Amino acid sequence: MARVFLHTRPVDDYRGENTPRDFARSPVVGEYVATASDSAWYRVCLVVHAPFASEYEAEVYAVEVDHNVVLRDEWLPSAPSHATSSNYLNDKR
Repeated sequence: MARVFLHTRPVDDYRGENTPRDFARSPVVGEYVATASDSAWYRVCLVVHAPFASEYEAEVYAVEVDHNVVLRDEWLPSAPSHATSSNYLNDKR
């Protein structure tokens, strides 16, 4: 278990939340994290590792993202071109 100090903020505001969190491992730049199953998604933009005596393995800075945009831009482009049709889920090819 990696204990990190997580700094999160909305995209349009520099004030955010700073909370200790436990992750299976330290998040890395470019990954997305959530603080709960129903929370916003955050894109990790900076990780400061603490290889010295510290309460935390790292400090992680992340900015809120729209998960629908992330899914559309990063997951759907690899889908077949007909993925946007209403019949895609029923296509048995």
